[in-house]
Amino acid sequence: MNVEALRTERIELVDKEGEIRAQFGVGEDGNPGILLYDRSGVKRVVLAVDSDGCGLHITDSEGRARAHVAVNAGRVTVMLQDAHERGRAALYVESDGTPYVILLDEEGNIYNLASQPTGEASDQ
Repeated sequence: MNVEALRTERIELVDKEGEIRAQFGVGEDGNPGILLYDRSGVKRVVLAVDSDGCGLHITDSEGRARAHVAVNAGRVTVMLQDAHERGRAALYVESDGTPYVILLDEEGNIYNLASQPTGEASDQ
């Protein structure tokens, strides 16, 4: 069978037991996304696109958000969270190319910030 185009709003992949393991579709907001589920039915990976950018979100086996990679309004962000979904480490690259690395304690206080001052060359 040769099909030039298949048009639908959502595709669901199921396992042998009929449980949804992956979805690819367009949400109610009109934006496309991909969702991946583990054998327990926990949403583990979300890949989404919206008018501001796109992102990849990864959860642990309990469904808690643990890692995010996003590009929004020219900023690239990598965020890592602990088991309580608190941000603990972040890497940012601003739209002008300025990089930041931030480490946070359990209360969300910055305890380490690394950035290259504007106009100064790196020794590396």
